[in-house]
Amino acid sequence: GTGKLAGIPTQVADTNGAGDTFLGAVLCQLVAIGRTDSLQAITPDELEEILSFANRAAAKTCSRPGAIPAMPTMEELTD
Repeated sequence: GTGKLAGIPTQVADTNGAGDTFLGAVLCQLVAIGRTDSLQAITPDELEEILSFANRAAAKTCSRPGAIPAMPTMEELTD
């Protein structure tokens, strides 16, 4: 299937680390919802939630300079 999820408007300071943050956030959410055994079991709603979380994380990273130091904490993403 395919779909579309809007990006997060961000004042960009640096794009280094955005992809790493996005993928790390996806993996974090897969573990959080217990979908580590089969990606085929992910529902469309779960996928939208996972990708929305990853978009927020990557946007936060882009809003700050640097790569690793710019990555957000879980607390910053769950506010």
